[in-house]
Amino acid sequence: MSSSSLESDFQYHAFLTISHSRGYVMRDFQKYFRDVGIKTLIDDKRMDFPMHRILCCRMLVVVFTPGFLESDIFLKRLVNLWQCQQLRNKQVLAVFYGLSEEQVREQLQGMDHRRLFETSPESEFRALPGWILDSATAIAEIASLSDLGNKVRRRLANLDLSIFNDESFGDLPLHQVGLPIRVRELLKILRWRYILLDDTIIIGIWGDSGIGKTTIVKAFYDRIGGYFEGKSFLSNNRKVCGEENVGVSLMKQLIFDISETEFDETNVDMMHEQMKQVLYQRRVLVVLDDVNSEFQLQNLTVNIKKWCDKGSLIFITSLNDVMFKYLPVDIIYEMKRLNSGESLELFCLHAFKKSNPKIGFRDFSEWVIEYCEGLPLALEVFGSLLHKKTEKEWKIVVNDMEGILHGVIQKKLKISVDLLTNIEKDLFFNIACFYVGQSKDYVTQLLSSSRPHVQRAMSLLIGHKLVKVMDDKFYVHDLLQEIGREIRPSNPKPKYSYDVFLSFRGDDTRRSFTSHLCAALKQAGIEVYMDEERIERGEIISSSLLEAIESSRISIIIFSKNYADSSWCLQELEKIMECYKATSQEVLPIFFDVRPFEVRKQQNAFGKAWERLIKRTSSSKMKKLTINLKRALVEVSNLSGWDMHNYRTETELIDEVIETITKKLGNNKCLFIAHHPVGLKSRMLDILQLLQSKSKDLVIVGIWGMGGIGKTTIAKAIYNEVGQSFEGKCFLTNVREVWKQDNGHVHLQEQLLSDILKSKGMAIRNIEMGKTLLKQRLSKKRVIVVLDDVNNENQLNALCGSWEWFGHGSRIIITTRDEHLLKILGVIHVYTMKELDDNESLELFSWHAFKQVIPEQDFTELSRRLVSYSGGLPLALEILGSYLFDREILIWKSVLEKLQQIPNPQIHEILKISYDGLSDNTEKEIFLDICCFFVGKDKSYVTQILNGCGFYADIGIKRLIELCLLRVCYKNKLEMHNLLRDMGREIIREQSPKKPGGRTRLWSYDDVLDVLRNESVTRSVEGLALNMSRNNSSSLSADMFKKMKMLRLLQLVNVQLTGDYDYLSTNLRWLSWHGFPLENIPVNFNLEKIVAIDLKWSNLVKVWKKSQLLEELKCINLSHSHYLTETPDFSNIPHLEKLIVRDCPRLSIIHPSIGDLKCILLLNFKDCKSLKHLPSNVYKLKSLKTLIVCGCSKIDKLEEDIGQMESLTTLDATQTAIAQVPFSLVGLKSIKNLSICGYEGSPRDVFPSLVLSWMLPTHRSKSLSRAFQILPSLIRGVSHPLFSRRYEIANDDRPSTSQASCQNTPTLLEFHEQVHKERLETLMNSLTIQVGWFNKTMDTLLESISKGWNTTVGLEFSLPVDNYPDWLVFSNEGSSLSFQVPQVVGRRLKGVVLYIIHSSLQDSMASVHSIGIMINNFTKGTMDLYKREVATTSANEEWQNNLIINNLEPRNEVEVEIKLGLKYIVVKKTVAYLLYAEEANNLITSE
Repeated sequence: MSSSSLESDFQYHAFLTISHSRGYVMRDFQKYFRDVGIKTLIDDKRMDFPMHRILCCRMLVVVFTPGFLESDIFLKRLVNLWQCQQLRNKQVLAVFYGLSEEQVREQLQGMDHRRLFETSPESEFRALPGWILDSATAIAEIASLSDLGNKVRRRLANLDLSIFNDESFGDLPLHQVGLPIRVRELLKILRWRYILLDDTIIIGIWGDSGIGKTTIVKAFYDRIGGYFEGKSFLSNNRKVCGEENVGVSLMKQLIFDISETEFDETNVDMMHEQMKQVLYQRRVLVVLDDVNSEFQLQNLTVNIKKWCDKGSLIFITSLNDVMFKYLPVDIIYEMKRLNSGESLELFCLHAFKKSNPKIGFRDFSEWVIEYCEGLPLALEVFGSLLHKKTEKEWKIVVNDMEGILHGVIQKKLKISVDLLTNIEKDLFFNIACFYVGQSKDYVTQLLSSSRPHVQRAMSLLIGHKLVKVMDDKFYVHDLLQEIGREIRPSNPKPKYSYDVFLSFRGDDTRRSFTSHLCAALKQAGIEVYMDEERIERGEIISSSLLEAIESSRISIIIFSKNYADSSWCLQELEKIMECYKATSQEVLPIFFDVRPFEVRKQQNAFGKAWERLIKRTSSSKMKKLTINLKRALVEVSNLSGWDMHNYRTETELIDEVIETITKKLGNNKCLFIAHHPVGLKSRMLDILQLLQSKSKDLVIVGIWGMGGIGKTTIAKAIYNEVGQSFEGKCFLTNVREVWKQDNGHVHLQEQLLSDILKSKGMAIRNIEMGKTLLKQRLSKKRVIVVLDDVNNENQLNALCGSWEWFGHGSRIIITTRDEHLLKILGVIHVYTMKELDDNESLELFSWHAFKQVIPEQDFTELSRRLVSYSGGLPLALEILGSYLFDREILIWKSVLEKLQQIPNPQIHEILKISYDGLSDNTEKEIFLDICCFFVGKDKSYVTQILNGCGFYADIGIKRLIELCLLRVCYKNKLEMHNLLRDMGREIIREQSPKKPGGRTRLWSYDDVLDVLRNESVTRSVEGLALNMSRNNSSSLSADMFKKMKMLRLLQLVNVQLTGDYDYLSTNLRWLSWHGFPLENIPVNFNLEKIVAIDLKWSNLVKVWKKSQLLEELKCINLSHSHYLTETPDFSNIPHLEKLIVRDCPRLSIIHPSIGDLKCILLLNFKDCKSLKHLPSNVYKLKSLKTLIVCGCSKIDKLEEDIGQMESLTTLDATQTAIAQVPFSLVGLKSIKNLSICGYEGSPRDVFPSLVLSWMLPTHRSKSLSRAFQILPSLIRGVSHPLFSRRYEIANDDRPSTSQASCQNTPTLLEFHEQVHKERLETLMNSLTIQVGWFNKTMDTLLESISKGWNTTVGLEFSLPVDNYPDWLVFSNEGSSLSFQVPQVVGRRLKGVVLYIIHSSLQDSMASVHSIGIMINNFTKGTMDLYKREVATTSANEEWQNNLIINNLEPRNEVEVEIKLGLKYIVVKKTVAYLLYAEEANNLITSE
């Protein structure tokens, strides 16, 4: 037997031979092997047992029993095994049953070898006795068979890992540069996953086209395939996934590859059952190469993994890793491009047949490898193309390359095809279109008769790596195949009169299948040419038929048994194939009652019809055409089409044909998306996920976003992608504009019906009639409808008023700028459009500005500035990029400067649509105010101010958010896209383009100074902002503001204003004056309507000398006023809600009238370091929600009256001198956020931490000691839900020892301390705490714990596990653990044992002096606290027993936290044992 033949797949896990003559012993072995899943080939004791069957086993198992030398057949089998070992290195397992290895060795060495080898010289087999033992892996003498199978199984598992040894891949071809290192990377990953996962492993490999994905999986397939019981390489899946019945065709191929049996069944369920039988408990290797449709392959992949045996491998290769999210992939491996060194070596091996460039060609070579971007396919193709070329020819090729942009690999590869001669191009086109996967010899013979020089041209294509030959079959990379298929003569595009031309044999199918197909096509709205009469007169076809073929988009050829008997049919076929090659016509064959191979090879009934035609042909011309016709039959049979044998009924086939034709025609009528759809794919996938639903219900998806962000573009892309899979489809574009036109609403309804029903002239008289028709005609159809740019509720009512209007499984997509419309319709799935990121923005801009993917070098910085200005808005990037295309740098700079003042008019008009759609003037006023003054401000703050202006800002701001004109971001801040802000400001500028004083709002520094100094301001100004530098010494006069009687909003920074403040408007609602220059606000500054005052960084000492009545004032912010000594009198500010005086270091007085503020919500005194106390009236503020005194370092006390602040939710008193926590604070039910005494968080976190810190006197500071002087009484008396009035502190101060055992004394808490020495530096201690008293159960548990501790190895503790129903265990690393109290039927919780493992340094090791235990019962909202010295006993155990045990009820959520009394002791682990006893038994001892 040749060595190559031994590479066949293993059929068995093990070959078993045994010396025992009794059959039952063999049956026992066989049974145990079968029980553990080992497929075994049993020695049948024949002297001539076939060697090739032994070679089909992965392992050889030899069982030695007493008297084995008596069996000639067994000894003969040893010789067979020795011969197998010589042919192929096999794993041998020796088993000694009833005797030892030494006994076997002695008997073998003492035997007479001539008994075995009568015809061969003894010397040939002298080493046999030693070999059988030395080369075997011995299993020690066994007394029983119970564990033998598992031992063999483990050996097989170890053997599995050997398939991933590097040695298996040591023979990789030298020209496959970069492959070995990538193979080693994947091997390393596979080894670990193969060990860790006891299951089938799926490996996803992804990377660019042409990067070597197929090469690496082929390397694995070829080298480890022999280790599996079956293997299948499913290639070209991208093409297959584009065909119908993809699952059936792949399953057929898989079944054939693994079982070598043909399976003609077309029923999917039957195929599944057959595949299950083939794969069941087989260890297989499957490759799914070049997959691009996760949805079609998902079921196949899942089923392979489910049915095959453990240890199987499935490789999947794909262009990207997106689809791996939908498949059960275990390992994802990215194929990286070659580095520069690898690229140079690979290129040189093809260009120069050595690893380095020739002298004088290094620079050329380095340029080419940079051009190829590390892609192996490109390096191979260009290296082969330039092989033996002169320097001049190299320069020509390099010059052609320079015109191709970075990253466009397909255009680069096309250069290699462009350099071919016409003969070579023609041959490459034919191979790419028809002969991939066909035999090289067969294709050469077929084409040689009609094409001269085929042999030479074919050799050149193979030499240039455009075509490869593997196993005598043609292979063309998909990128190159796509280029080859595009090689067509440059003929003008024909004008099509028909969608489909039908070619058929009239006598066979005219009155049956063909007529049914034609009717179905016409019903689907497809223009069909069918020769109804089909009377063939003469041998030459009519010219009208030839013209019909030329003017059809698609030709369908219906092959039947007698098709080849008709000269007309064959002439039609020849013309069709001519049009296919010369134009963009598509050809789709239907094999009606014949098979594709019968047409390809002219066999069976089809072959007989062909022979009849040949015999009766009288025309010499027809005889000459015979060769061409034969080639055409081969070519068309290789095209993708339909085989009637794969369908149960004609109707099923016709439905699929209609769907495919509709899809193909639809693809020709696709909606235009974009010239450069940057960033589209990822966003598309997100929306497609929303559209995918397993339910058959209608799904509506809303796409919401601002104008120009790409809503329509992405809707078109999705419509093109999935539209063909629905019964009907309609894209209603620009609904907003069409609705405005005369009868626009009716026109939209008519278009919706006609597009879906494919009917013309659908007349609708009124909108109500349209609604009725939509419901009647569409309610049974599965459709996809896109309503683009909807802005009105009436539009929705007219076009999709009810979910009942559309059939099950329909999909409706609505694009809108108004989120509220989607809420009205009840849309659940809403996709919020996101701006492009910086990289995407730069790429899109570059395509329009430079016609390439990146900016030109001199324009990079300017491009980035324009991209930043555009804010990721595709509309702006496209408009600005196109406008600046081919313009000078000077123009670019000028445009940038202009955009700072005046936005681009095209962008402005599109964005302004949203502004124009605002329903009333108040919403427009709110938008304009925010554009100029409030971007980045707190939403609540702005709402208060604008409400004070009478603008109903709550609903107004909400509408702006719904219309994507505004958004609320981090910390409730209002944000707006820069282009929307500029659009709003441009609307204001257009109010008075040349006279800024005539505008309603002024924000530009130059405009404001110009208006004020020239006194050109008018009454129309409502808002003004002026920001001057801090060092500015010039001042303005107050009388400059005297004409601004309507001024509502005034924002000044570092402005010095002199003169009479009476000139300022009395209509002011918002005064923001950072750096206010005066020591107090002038009396004549009339602020009677003011809502918010912001005077940060002011020079104020006292706010008012004489206060004025400010009934509208809601917010005062005086932060960073470093000279302020006291707060204002609050008597005349009755409705104040917020007082903020942060960082006012001289503030020492809070006016006592603060207690009169009935509406106050926030008091912020942060970092007021001179403030010593809060006035007592502060604690009467029942409305106050937030009190901040953080950083007030002189405040040392909070009064008990704080308990009156019933609305207080947040208290921040960190970095103060507060030493006592008021008792009443714990009773505040409203408190949610608390920061005090170094603790912060929720009360649920802070209060226990405070208590625990008190529990351990070793840890506490003096301040904490003082702070919790009252805590014992607090714990006893508090009524907060976190505490309970019944809580006590168990504290016994009697002396203790480091080791204590009180097992003879019934007590609440008992402590047992044990020491375990881990290293010289570290000691491990344990502490046992008993709660309650059991007799035997408690003793048993404690004894088990002690044994586990004493048998500790390293840091692994062998502690008792669950012993249901006596005890249940919960454990956690660290000093706390959480659990839910289990319910044990018929038993009650009677005790708890806490086991604590802790560590300390040896030189500081000491026994635990004190311990604190806190038990939080979150279900009941209670907390038990205990503190005591170790080894002391409690005087009142009985009530404490009841307290702890009775408080833990079934399903209570409980947390236990431990604190030990020395800071250098670290709790490593906490374990809780819950002990249960029967209801009737009272197992707890009580006095």
